[in-house]
Amino acid sequence: MRRRALPPMAPAASWNRFGTRHGKALAVALATGLVFSASTGFAASASADERIPLDSLKVGMEVDAQILSKHRFSGWFVNVGSEKPAFLEFEEACDGFPMEGMSTWLRGSTLTARVLENDGEKIWLTKRSGSLERPERFRVSPDESQIAEFSGISPTEWVDAVVCGMFPKGAWVKMTAPSTRSDFRSLLRKEHFTESFVEQSHVGMKIKVRVLKVDAGQKQLSLSMLEPSETPSQV
Repeated sequence: MRRRALPPMAPAASWNRFGTRHGKALAVALATGLVFSASTGFAASASADERIPLDSLKVGMEVDAQILSKHRFSGWFVNVGSEKPAFLEFEEACDGFPMEGMSTWLRGSTLTARVLENDGEKIWLTKRSGSLERPERFRVSPDESQIAEFSGISPTEWVDAVVCGMFPKGAWVKMTAPSTRSDFRSLLRKEHFTESFVEQSHVGMKIKVRVLKVDAGQKQLSLSMLEPSETPSQV
């Protein structure tokens, strides 16, 4: 099931008519039917009669969307013609890992996506194919003691991990501290990906990693999916 296409992007000349630092965003908002406020950001559609109610965007529905802005390194706000912008998380940008990073789409780019989640207040989209089932979001940072538990593990030993998110520099993986069995997330940098992981990675994927370096003071682990002979010299 699909809904109607979005209105076209405003011509480039109109981007220069607004003399504030929010000018480009305002031009996009006007072109896509959203009201933009310098203090509150994107709000409701300019025409209440044309807004699509949030509850009409069902999970699995295919929609046409237009990029409004990016949110740091976590994803993109997009216009789907509803009362509020939807959000496309970085890990939902494509099948596998989005190697092009945040440059995958620029403001004004158009795309087709599916509704991944709609809680009545927010809408999340996905460009991935296949099932729409996802594990619960996990964003727990480690403390020093959890990181220190890995100090006795050899860099040749393989440890279980689960992908719990992605951003341009790599994948977030859920790790379990060996002694306390408490969970936290750590970064697996993309230079330590295997080729198959780039193609097949997804949130919830179970993988094996090696712990190359432990830095309890910085609360960081250096991880790799590569064999010792393939590991980059700098970690």
